[in-house]
Amino acid sequence: MTAIQSTTSAELDHVDDRGILTIAAKVIERITEAAALEVDGVVAHSGRIGQVTGRALPKVSAEIAGSRAVVDIDIATRWPVPIDRVSAEVRKHVVTKVFELAGVDIDRASVTITHVSTESPKAKKRVQ
Repeated sequence: MTAIQSTTSAELDHVDDRGILTIAAKVIERITEAAALEVDGVVAHSGRIGQVTGRALPKVSAEIAGSRAVVDIDIATRWPVPIDRVSAEVRKHVVTKVFELAGVDIDRASVTITHVSTESPKAKKRVQ
């Protein structure tokens, strides 16, 4: 006769028993880019050379080890905004958003402002 063991829901709740989740650095980079753009004063920017080379801002590089990461973020800001305030808000928002969406702790978020945009946001054309 074969004995049948029942499994309780408490036993199924152990994450380690179900497998491993691996998050690619590219995922952390995309979450970081989106989070940076959510901060007031940060703008998407792609200059003429950037359009050809594919170098647009924000630009992020991430290194990930397990559930910890380090990110370097290059951003463009709108004129006139306090750069120190914007960079601090980007750092804080990125750390919060990456942990919220991916469960990854950011050990260091370095923000570099590589462009200040003096252009006003383009008005949407109205249909006539």
